[in-house]
Amino acid sequence: MTRINLRPWREERRSQQQREFMGMMLVAVMIGAAGVIGVHMYISDLIDFQESRNQYLQSQIERLNEIEQEIQEMDRAKERLLGRLEAIQNLQRSRPVMVRLFDRLVNEIPEEIYLQSFRNVNEEITMQGTARSNPLVSNFMRRLGDEAILNDPELLVIENESINGVRASQFELMVRKAKLEDTADQEVDDKG
Repeated sequence: MTRINLRPWREERRSQQQREFMGMMLVAVMIGAAGVIGVHMYISDLIDFQESRNQYLQSQIERLNEIEQEIQEMDRAKERLLGRLEAIQNLQRSRPVMVRLFDRLVNEIPEEIYLQSFRNVNEEITMQGTARSNPLVSNFMRRLGDEAILNDPELLVIENESINGVRASQFELMVRKAKLEDTADQEVDDKG
């Protein structure tokens, strides 16, 4: 029997298989690296795209905030203008009332009463004056209470003094103006 030595052939085949295996491993590593790089680039592109969208949204939010501030400023200006308009309208409505008030006041003041100051704050009128006697002040207050334009006369201060040797009463009284609707109704009744 002849002996054949297969050892070199097996070693050659084994080294060939190792080279093929290493080549496949190298190809697999390269494919894996290319895949990782590709996925990394894809995710990087997605992140960049999302960041650009976020930046756009942020700029739009800032623009909307500026618009909101402008709207709030316009609302404040509108409220101020409406307040002024309402004040002007109230003055227009109360103008005839004040004219009627002064006209009636001239007729209602007795001869022995002298008004020294007249102050109108909101819906309250405060009058200071001098009267010859306390009953004249009471009579004046009763007349003011009978007026449709005025309500609730209230004596705040009364002091008896001697002025130039004449006995007199210094007084301060407050009366409330009637609401505009009430005076308008009374005016219609007076004319009707």
